[in-house]
Amino acid sequence: MMERDREESVDLAQISLRPLQLSDVDDLMVWTTDEKVTKFCTWETYSSKDQGIDFIQNRACEFLWGRAICLNDHAIGFISMTSSSASDKSREKSVELGYVLGSKYWSRGIMTYVVKQVKKVAFREFPHLERLEALVDAENVGSQRVLEKAGFQKEGVLRKYLCRKGKSRDTIIFCVLSTDLDHQMNEGVSSKEESKSIDLTRITLRETDLSDVEDHMVWSSDAKVTEFCTWGPYTSKEEAIDFINGIPNIFSWYRAICLDNQAIGSVSVCLQRDRYREKVAEVGYILASEYWGKGIVTHVLKQVVKIVFSMYPQVERLEALTDNENLASQRVLEKAGFQREGVLRNYVYVKGKSRDVAIYSFLPTDLHSEFASLKL
Repeated sequence: MMERDREESVDLAQISLRPLQLSDVDDLMVWTTDEKVTKFCTWETYSSKDQGIDFIQNRACEFLWGRAICLNDHAIGFISMTSSSASDKSREKSVELGYVLGSKYWSRGIMTYVVKQVKKVAFREFPHLERLEALVDAENVGSQRVLEKAGFQKEGVLRKYLCRKGKSRDTIIFCVLSTDLDHQMNEGVSSKEESKSIDLTRITLRETDLSDVEDHMVWSSDAKVTEFCTWGPYTSKEEAIDFINGIPNIFSWYRAICLDNQAIGSVSVCLQRDRYREKVAEVGYILASEYWGKGIVTHVLKQVVKIVFSMYPQVERLEALTDNENLASQRVLEKAGFQREGVLRNYVYVKGKSRDVAIYSFLPTDLHSEFASLKL
């Protein structure tokens, strides 16, 4: 996405939005072959009309909603909305906005005008929607100005969040909520990490098996523990058995957190499947409430960040998402050296309610010491 939105005269009444047509291919090729336009895009500069035809006939229909940006009915750009819930049902009330504009038309207020219209369209056409978000390269200052002028709120800088054209890029996340429009017109774990004495050398990590099912039920059936989780308390041992059996299909790496070899929680890592986030992993953790406030999760996370960057050398960003009301989990992450990047408003839809999420990250450059010994 790129546009410098300084005001230069253009009659915005001549701007319209409509579906792309095959007859637009020559207009589309003007901006898809322009390296200035594609510099911050996830896709490479087009080199043949066949690519333009393929986009119009096959790829444009993959968006939840997409329109050509037209000046006197000539396609000078494209704006789209993409569902955030295709691979994550907890984000079914969020949609991502994307846009591109021919460089000839930058700095004329066109993109700001269009984005202002589309945000209204989004909440009108998708009444379940509570959050419209946009991701912009940290160096794409022009696009950031567009979003700010269009009433989007900057939520934070996500370090090395996307892998674009072979390089991990810092990304700025913006959003507008349905409530903002009205105004304008966990896997976190609840954990008190205060100092209560425990010999942390008794804490180990190991693989989970079915012999852990009774211990697993202790925390998975506890409403205090699952308060900020995407799932509710387990009510039967069969649920725990199904979960343990399914671990290899869900997580890239998963270990039981053990005290004297007894499972009291777990820590997991998921490598991101999105090809633009292939250098990103997400960490999650949970701990039985009996062991809250003893420094256990902080101790474990300090080891896990080192393990992740050793086991997965391609990873350039380890991130964690926690409910914005889960202050204890946020303290855990901060004590473990994670950097708070911002609050993503109404980012997930959990247990019938849209929730604000605090996002944290840890980069390889954040490591300050050698690997501590930890039994795996």
